[in-house]
Amino acid sequence: MNKENFQKIINDNWDSHVKRYQKYISQPSVSNTGHGVRDMAHLLVEDFKELGCQEAKLYETAGWPVVYASLDVGAPKTILMYGMYDVQPVDGEIWRSHPFEANIIDDEEYGKIIVGRGARNQKGPLAAVVNAIKTILDAEGTLPVNIKFLVEGEEEMGSRHLPGVVEELLDEINACDCIFFHAFQASATEKKVKQYLGTKGITEIQIKFKGGDWGGPAERHIHAEYAIWVNNPIWELIKAFGTIKDKDDKILIEGFYDDVVGEIEGDAEVFDRLLSVWSAETWKKEYGVRKFKNNMEVRAALENYTFMPELNIDGIIGGYTGEGLKTLLPHDVTVKMDLRTVPNMDVEKTVGQIKAHFEKLGVMDRMEFSYTNAYGYCRTKQSDPAIQAMFAAQEEMGYTVQPWPCLAGSAPLGMFQKYTDIPIVTGGLGHAALPHSPNEFAVVETLKESEMCCILFIYKFAELE
Repeated sequence: MNKENFQKIINDNWDSHVKRYQKYISQPSVSNTGHGVRDMAHLLVEDFKELGCQEAKLYETAGWPVVYASLDVGAPKTILMYGMYDVQPVDGEIWRSHPFEANIIDDEEYGKIIVGRGARNQKGPLAAVVNAIKTILDAEGTLPVNIKFLVEGEEEMGSRHLPGVVEELLDEINACDCIFFHAFQASATEKKVKQYLGTKGITEIQIKFKGGDWGGPAERHIHAEYAIWVNNPIWELIKAFGTIKDKDDKILIEGFYDDVVGEIEGDAEVFDRLLSVWSAETWKKEYGVRKFKNNMEVRAALENYTFMPELNIDGIIGGYTGEGLKTLLPHDVTVKMDLRTVPNMDVEKTVGQIKAHFEKLGVMDRMEFSYTNAYGYCRTKQSDPAIQAMFAAQEEMGYTVQPWPCLAGSAPLGMFQKYTDIPIVTGGLGHAALPHSPNEFAVVETLKESEMCCILFIYKFAELE
């Protein structure tokens, strides 16, 4: 492997590499609405064919298709590149540059950045992987490993139909030696990079309080003057939800923490290393947060983030929220929540505990309760050789690795661990920010390091015994 030659090829072809980022990001693919999704899937199929994949096709589902491709060079090892090509909606958001034009603009803090939906989550990282593989092929004419791609179009919807495709492709997946989910995790201001060893599970919960036999307007909103003798579903929701957490934010649902195991084997070493390199102040500045809740110390904040479950309110929809005042008594109110699970929590059991809490309050007769178990938690030990190959690649690029036992966010990687024991590696270099937010961006100059790190990881994994 000639690292300098790879870097020269990246530099010499940088304009075309940047155009791939812009091509992916500028193509809308909003899975919740369908805007541009199928066009993005076909775009990837064509790119994988141009890369030299012997097989590149769509696996149709009841929702949006999964893109599968295979590039077999006869190598002893195979890496499965998992990715996603769908993005979040942009409706109602105000952007500094059109979210689907992928414009490169000058930023006062970061220099040149690509602005657009998917720049960080997850089209930018996917484009970096494709650019890295093409660089190796341009330099060597072949690869040190076989490559398979599995790129879904419903991750932002909870990967609803991915399990069926995974089951259909299980033989092909089990023939792989590693699953790699590339992400931009490097700091823009320090030579530090986050390396997550797993993710929490996520379950989407929706609860609707509405009027009916118990009280409240049973058919429609009515005038607010009648609130003196008619129950308000929004007040009923507030009273019920006020019993879920105490003043210190501890969840009061009976049995909620019973199966939480906290640290697993190898976590203590990882956690101590994380404490020595992570900066709470840098994180607060990046995310616009001035303090942790309950004035938590850094260690407690990290322990909760890493090892503890959470029940979060994502939004509440109900009543009148327009300009001025409209005096009404709402017929219904809906709350959307996400439940984050950790080892060894069982989703069905935990959801049952949540329902039992509302039953004890006597409010189930005024509620509609639904949930979707999007995906479970995922963990890979730091000692796994595949993880060590990524550490080595990042360190060779001059970065200090911040190992995190777990990302408090979620990804469908736990779905793979349900079917196989193949090690899963997430992460990489490159800096980007504001996923799911207006002005999502990636820092252009850091993308070169991202591609080079991918190349190094591929070679270091290929060299493992």
